[in-house]
Amino acid sequence: MNKTHFCTCTDLDCKFNPHNHSLGCDLCIKKCLKEGEIPSCFFKAIHDDISETKDFTYKGFGDFFVKHGKTNEMIVEKISKEETWEIRHKVMWPNKELDYVKLKDDDFGIHYGIFHENQLVSVISLFIDNEKAQFRKFATMEEYQSKGYGSKLLKHVINEAKIQGAKTICCNARRNKTSFYKKFGLIETTKIFEKGGTDYILMEKQL
Repeated sequence: MNKTHFCTCTDLDCKFNPHNHSLGCDLCIKKCLKEGEIPSCFFKAIHDDISETKDFTYKGFGDFFVKHGKTNEMIVEKISKEETWEIRHKVMWPNKELDYVKLKDDDFGIHYGIFHENQLVSVISLFIDNEKAQFRKFATMEEYQSKGYGSKLLKHVINEAKIQGAKTICCNARRNKTSFYKKFGLIETTKIFEKGGTDYILMEKQL
């Protein structure tokens, strides 16, 4: 008996449960395929409470997914530089020309966006130079601010920078936004500057 197995199924009386043998998930999956069912762990990956679930068929899984899935919320994807410009403009510099929010290095950046119900609501651009990373033009539509969208996007980008070998990550933060970035481990440096009437400070984090 394998009492330390990662399986989330609570039916320990089932002989196919990985807790009761050393063959992993194979037996359960073969049994489910034979009977046209989906293992319960797939349901639990969508929603923790499956106590009232009776239909484990493919159709039952589809119905469960439609009811409990969150595929339309907070989806992070890579996007084109052009897709970032509108939100950059609306959020950061609405009184400037669109060209003002375009970066000369945009072609070398990796651009990410987060979607809510297929609508792009937050954008950020990541630039990596050897072991140094910088995120720029981080902007979230006003109606979606303070709802977790920007936080999830920033966490994703920090993790991506680390995966791609960066040892540090930094940003030029508006002085009135430093408390937000501190939540993600970025610290203030002594580099302070002004652009377009707005004060900025360089913040950085070791990865």
